Amino acid sequence: MNKTDELFKKRIKIIEYYLKNGEALRQTSRFFKIPYQTVHRWVRWYKENGIDGLKRKRIYKRAWNRTSDEIEHKVMFLKEKDPSLTIKKAREILKKDGIEISVKGIWNIWKRYALTGRSRENPYQFFGEKTAESMKIVSEVKEYVKNGDYEKAGLLLSNLPSCPKVMILKKIPDEYLSDRRKFDKLSILFREIPFPEYYEKLKNLRKKFEKKGLNYSALKTLFLEILTLHWMGNIRELEKLLPLLKKKMSGIKEPALKFIFYFHIGATASFLCDEEKAYKMLSKCKELLPLLPYPFYERAIASFHSHLRECGENINILKRLLKVEKGEMRGIILQKLAVSLSGKGRVDEAKKCIRKAEKNLVGSGSALSLARANCAFFRGNLEECLHYLAETLDLSDRLQYLHYINVASLKMASVYKALNKEEQAIELLNQNYELMEKFGLRKYMLYCALLMNKNIPFTNKEKKIPHLYIVFLLREAQRTGKLSFYKKAIKFAKQKGHEDVIYFNIFFFPLPVIKLLEKGEDTGLPHFILKLPIFNKKIPVYTLKFLGPLVIYKNHKRIKAKLYPKDAAFLIHFVLRAGEPGKEIPVKSLYNNFWYNSLKPSRSLSAVLFRLKKLLKIPGHLIKISWRGRVRVLINKGIYFTTDYSEFKQRISRANLKRADDWKSSKKEFLKAFSLIRGEPFKKMYDRWSEDVRLGIIFEMEKKFIEFIKECLNHHEVYLARQIQKKALQIIKYSEELKNII
Repeated sequence: MNKTDELFKKRIKIIEYYLKNGEALRQTSRFFKIPYQTVHRWVRWYKENGIDGLKRKRIYKRAWNRTSDEIEHKVMFLKEKDPSLTIKKAREILKKDGIEISVKGIWNIWKRYALTGRSRENPYQFFGEKTAESMKIVSEVKEYVKNGDYEKAGLLLSNLPSCPKVMILKKIPDEYLSDRRKFDKLSILFREIPFPEYYEKLKNLRKKFEKKGLNYSALKTLFLEILTLHWMGNIRELEKLLPLLKKKMSGIKEPALKFIFYFHIGATASFLCDEEKAYKMLSKCKELLPLLPYPFYERAIASFHSHLRECGENINILKRLLKVEKGEMRGIILQKLAVSLSGKGRVDEAKKCIRKAEKNLVGSGSALSLARANCAFFRGNLEECLHYLAETLDLSDRLQYLHYINVASLKMASVYKALNKEEQAIELLNQNYELMEKFGLRKYMLYCALLMNKNIPFTNKEKKIPHLYIVFLLREAQRTGKLSFYKKAIKFAKQKGHEDVIYFNIFFFPLPVIKLLEKGEDTGLPHFILKLPIFNKKIPVYTLKFLGPLVIYKNHKRIKAKLYPKDAAFLIHFVLRAGEPGKEIPVKSLYNNFWYNSLKPSRSLSAVLFRLKKLLKIPGHLIKISWRGRVRVLINKGIYFTTDYSEFKQRISRANLKRADDWKSSKKEFLKAFSLIRGEPFKKMYDRWSEDVRLGIIFEMEKKFIEFIKECLNHHEVYLARQIQKKALQIIKYSEELKNII
């Protein structure tokens, strides 16, 4: 129901009440809390034309004393030319030109053009108010758009002094809009189109405004440009634009604009390791908060603390905001809180936030996947952690969510290192280092360099950054073998509340921990970390390669064992469902899948387990059947399994991440992923579960093959496309789309 229908029903209700109860007009107006004159007018309309009279709409009429369009335009241009101009100064300039206009008159004109009097709840939005004049035009525009007459629709909107925030703008092509309306349209489209494309449109628009002398419009476009670069993490471009912003902000005293100016200066300084400048800007932002009592600014302060790795302050602010935020914004706050809490190892609190966020948000974003990955890590579920980190990369556009890409890549490298997969860890760190170097994110570059033990200049100023200093101390402990560096790192991390930096990065510097374990001394690490393969050599790591004939490795050494088809199917089933310590499978589900016709399935299960333990040299106590309440379960008591299928998905995620702007690197990752496929998976495995999983994997591979072949054709690499098509058809023989794609 639209607002007109609601108002009509409201009028009927009030008139019926007035006629039925026989009360005076003033009593009726008091009862419904509506002005007496309004009720009087509705009663008069009813008496004159009956119920139809109540359908009357308000007709916009230009005020009799409103300034002429010529003078309005002149007053508007004064502010456009000089954004720092005050009303008093503008009045003096106009007086010299023989134009007498009141302070209120100037303010009204500037407000009409959205040059002042804007809502401070979101300083990036420069929309005009929804006035009777503007909404009358908007209703006409909707009719023109409905009839496909975009030219008239664009002309009407472009002639408005300012445009309210109306979604109809999105439907009108740019060619029919003025530059001001193009900016309004871009404001609505924030995060709806890829950031690189969005940024280019803003940059071109700002240059047009500057050429026309519309400096206020250029300033607001510049703010949106900088916000976009901030989201992209493109610090190199940000560095170039900040001096221009400083120049344009000269003399401007508006608190909202000053706040976001300080915020971007500080956030950029933080990325460039200038913590002193960052904290100075944070202090300036906080000084402005009493003038800006809106959730937007609290959220910005929380983000600022997050940039500075002050998760405690970040968590406190986000918890305060939960009390006032509603709807989708509440969901966004919850997912940010989930990331911060899970990163600190507060798993139970984080999981509650994840569940609540899912109710407030449509879909699952990269932040929630990262939070789930953190939760899995702190529970020692490394394969699950890798799965969610790959999902984070999948959901993070390479040029849009660089922060999440960096964090997910670093954590993925840490997990690989914890599983003694040195080669994959270093490969990931190198890729991440190159990406961070490209965008000028020095803080992230240094982090990668320390983990890889690269010789990179490391200044005293940079050593003052807590999390970098902790990793620096860990590296020195590894290099020198001196436990004093390690103990200093642990002590400093506890003082600063950065224990998570130790937990996620200690796998790159295992020597001091191993020395302390040999001496029987306290390492200062949680028990779940000490149980991981890199520190506990008794825990075996098995790798199953089933994207083709089954191949098994134990601690990187191939096991020469030939398994019966059912034993192979059972092993893959176990690995994919309970591939980490603590995971379990109800025994009944195994019976139903593998021995649903057997009279003694328990004997068959015992026989399979006996053969697998013997062939794979698995200690008997590491896989056991036990009771969980009244349910018998098969439990993984202490083995880590990895698979080539998991690696395939992770490489595809990284390939997709690079596809937008780096085809050469993306192609390399795709080819590495496809090299893992050696034949048809689950061949001669006919149980129901294996058949379902096989089909799922086949469909997934088919989709990835098709995507890659199309990209090859887009880049005119026909020979490579044919080679991949040939390989794909050897495995997926009945795909018509694959056959006809070239």
